Amino acid sequence: MSLLILAFLPQILSLNNGAALTPPMGFANWNNFQCDYDDALFREMADAMVSTGLSSKGYEYMLVQECIVPLGSRDPTTGVLIPNSTKFPHGLADLAAYFHSKGLKAGIYTDVMSKTCAGYEGSGPGPNQTSHWPLDALTFAQWGFDMIEADVCGDSGDGETGLELYTHASAAIMAAQAATNRTIAFYACDWADGRVWEWMPEIANLFRDTSDIQSVAGQCNFERILKNFDGTVVNSGTPPRKPGVPGTGM
Repeated sequence: MSLLILAFLPQILSLNNGAALTPPMGFANWNNFQCDYDDALFREMADAMVSTGLSSKGYEYMLVQECIVPLGSRDPTTGVLIPNSTKFPHGLADLAAYFHSKGLKAGIYTDVMSKTCAGYEGSGPGPNQTSHWPLDALTFAQWGFDMIEADVCGDSGDGETGLELYTHASAAIMAAQAATNRTIAFYACDWADGRVWEWMPEIANLFRDTSDIQSVAGQCNFERILKNFDGTVVNSGTPPRKPGVPGTGM
């Protein structure tokens, strides 16, 4: 089975919490598999990352993207997320521990609003629903994750801006990092708000402001890739809103 390798390009000057000091690289499932993945696939990919020598070259992150927790699947008493037991029969903490046993780092996906783009459970606010970010960020950290990716889909309920939503998420992640003594890279995926390079550097370690490079699993669209590249080149020369923070499109 072939590996899909992604290089996550960080902001030159970004959130200073000790994470993602060099461009994070590794494997993420969405472009090649979308939701058609499970625990076994990720373990196979982790093994391949090591056996092929990629991990020794810096490809160290294993990022679990989308379709992780069914919508509303939380412990009724604690509110803690309950992952899909079919995809993750051993739990996510066990999967993260497996990655670590291979010398790799573990990444996980959620949303700054209440639903992910595929309609699964998010961490942020929604209509008639308050934010779960403080709890979810702490849960991810306690499970052993070293990176949290936050997408932006759905309706926040109160019309918060991307800046407000991501600022709240960032604060929760930094609090979880402090509480668990685990360095956590915050990967922000705000493709919907526009001009995020003006304010995202102080909030996230790395971020993306472009669309997916495919709409069908495993079929990357070269025109989308070029469009994203062109947008990045243009945006990289945009003056930042805050003096002293260089603008960039990634």
